[in-house]
Amino acid sequence: MVTWIKRTLSDWKKDSSIQWKLHLNHYQLFGKYYQDNEYLIDNYLPLLMDNNFDFFLNGHEHTNLYANYLYSDKN
Repeated sequence: MVTWIKRTLSDWKKDSSIQWKLHLNHYQLFGKYYQDNEYLIDNYLPLLMDNNFDFFLNGHEHTNLYANYLYSDKN
């Protein structure tokens, strides 16, 4: 799965017609009630940020939360 994602992201970098990058996921990266997503934070957040994703949408907690994380805040 990760190989496919990395290959797809590499192809997207070459496609100038892509204007927005959106990621849909059931589980959240950062949660208020469930904070056990270290795997997602360690593995998917760098992929999303390195590939300039514009939007991440999840639905696991069924609440409305907003967060804005700059790449420099991760390090």
